[in-house]
Amino acid sequence: MVPTKKEDIMLLSYQGNIDYLGYAEKFIKAVLDVPFAFLRIEAMLYRDTFEDEVVHLRNSFAMLEEECEELRSSRLFLKLLEAVLKIGNMMNVGTIKGGARAFKLDALLKLADVKGTNGKTTLLHFVVQEMIRSEGIKESDIVIAKTIRKLRKSLKKGKKIAEEWVLIMFQASVSSFAM
Repeated sequence: MVPTKKEDIMLLSYQGNIDYLGYAEKFIKAVLDVPFAFLRIEAMLYRDTFEDEVVHLRNSFAMLEEECEELRSSRLFLKLLEAVLKIGNMMNVGTIKGGARAFKLDALLKLADVKGTNGKTTLLHFVVQEMIRSEGIKESDIVIAKTIRKLRKSLKKGKKIAEEWVLIMFQASVSSFAM
């Protein structure tokens, strides 16, 4: 645990007998004399765990690639994207956003946040149900719910992996800068 700036200043400015300090305070006072000691410790810990992080990220990206390929090859998912685009354009007709040719995938997460009057059905549920009805597919509500849950899980997992990757890259750049 890194001491706060206030604790740093107190220990560095301490002029009394060092024997009166506790073991922890003596140790921290000695460590504070080493230039960039805590940054160096963090860098050493990062270097020690780097390979594990790389393996974890590779596994996560492999899983994400598999899920993306599954979504990419799904005819129903492409129909869902098409339906969402059409609904978005209908909702925004007459505005600058009305003739959109694309949308960001995180908009699908927002569709799950828009609730119906019963508080349970979301706009995403409605879009999927209408899409399945128009396709003439006889699916139960359980299958629809599973499809929606799988879609939400894949999108959230992809976002989480991307956030982890950005954080690790940021930490790596900070650690290399500190050394």
